[in-house]
Amino acid sequence: MSGEELISIMRATFGKLRDDPTVKAAIMGWEKTLQFEATDIEAYWYIETYGGELTFHEGRAESPDITLSGTGENLEGLIAGTLQPMTALMSGAIRVSGAMTELMRLSSIMEPLKNAYMEAKREFGGT
Repeated sequence: MSGEELISIMRATFGKLRDDPTVKAAIMGWEKTLQFEATDIEAYWYIETYGGELTFHEGRAESPDITLSGTGENLEGLIAGTLQPMTALMSGAIRVSGAMTELMRLSSIMEPLKNAYMEAKREFGGT
């Protein structure tokens, strides 16, 4: 998958989460910027959470609170639920900089995230 394709799917994925009540509850009061870097395909995007809202941006954030980096395949696997977060971190498949404990807050949105990703990927012709 190219960087452009991955960013398009991620934009659609995070767009689907905007009105999800589970996601809104999980991020309420959590004002952070999370940077994602698929270094092998030079795909960079970040999400901002503020006031229970989630906003997707293409590119690099000026000063993210947390950065997750790895290959496009590994980031995709993490979001799709095929790569377990702890396994990804322990094996070095995903690298995290910033407060890793803050990521625990996102565990409650992993299922909605996975579902939104699967729906977005189908819309883009993937399986």
